[in-house]
This record gives sequence, structure tokens and C-alpha cells, in this order.
Amino acid sequence: MHSFAERPIRLIEEVKAESEALTNLDEICEKLCAFVVEGNDGRQLDESLCSRLLAETVWAVIAEATKLSLDENSLDEILPHCALSNAIVTAYKVYKDRLREQLSTVGWEYPHVVDIDWKIGGVLETSEGKESGTVAEIHFDTIATGTCDIERISFHCDVNQLQVSQRLFAFYLYFDGDYQQLWK
Repeated sequence: MHSFAERPIRLIEEVKAESEALTNLDEICEKLCAFVVEGNDGRQLDESLCSRLLAETVWAVIAEATKLSLDENSLDEILPHCALSNAIVTAYKVYKDRLREQLSTVGWEYPHVVDIDWKIGGVLETSEGKESGTVAEIHFDTIATGTCDIERISFHCDVNQLQVSQRLFAFYLYFDGDYQQLWK
């Protein structure tokens, strides 16, 4: 099992004094959890609710707890004992399942290539003195982790660049798709 990241706990310590002064801490944490469940990102935060740092603290804790599939009792044991931690745990208990649903589409994998399209063309000499040569136009259709949307990635390259790309792709296949092995 993975351990809980240090950053969320450090953030709780940073905003502890600010949070102790708030009388509506439970309501704030619940609204911040609802904010994530509704699919919003931090750009739409109404800062009359709370400071951005407090919001980011709550979001960091619930993201880490969701990533590790913690229940509220485990989360309560991990967090420092304070009013903010109690409010976060209470809100997490209410929104835990919906947070897991919402955050399950967040992935750490690169998009998967589902189709490749390519064509070879030529470049003629121009008035600026560019020489004629062969150019490859390559398109990858990809699907990002957690979505069903196809995104097209396109690029052009000359013969030398195409050969380098082909070698890298061959190494990638040799290492069974572990791209990090290419750089070791």
C-alpha cells in the first residue's frame, strides 16, 4: 500500500490557524468536496467562501485519500488532529464514493495510440533556395486515459527525422512499451 503524501499534511499545518478562526468549517469543506464532485477545477472558486490556500489544502487531502481508496477512519488516523482535519473527514465521508467516481478519470498514463495515418510528399526548390526533398506527414489518433474522445496528434518530418523516429519506436517495442527504458 502507498503511503499518504506529505504535501497535504504540510498544507493542513500551514492553514491550521486560519481554519481555527472559521465558524463554518464543516460547511466550507462540504462545499469544496461538492465543487470537485461537480467536475469544477479551482479556477471557478468563489474566494468569499475561503482562501485559495485553504481550498487547495482540502482538495489535496481529498485527492490523496481518494487516490489511496482510504475510508474515513483511516484518513482520520493519518491527518493531524485539528478542526480542519475533522471537517475534511466529515465531508469526505459524505462525498467519498462520488469523489472516487469523479477522480477515477484522472490518469497518469500517456494516451494510447489507436490509429496511425501517414503520407509521403515532396518539397520543391523555392525562391529562397530551399532544396527539394521528401517530407513525411504523420498523424496519430490517441485516446487519453479515462476518456473516450479521440485526439489527433500530427507532425511533419524529413527523411532523417523519420529514421530517428522509426528507431525510437523500434526500441520502444523492444522494451515492451516501457518508454523510460529508452533513456537508461
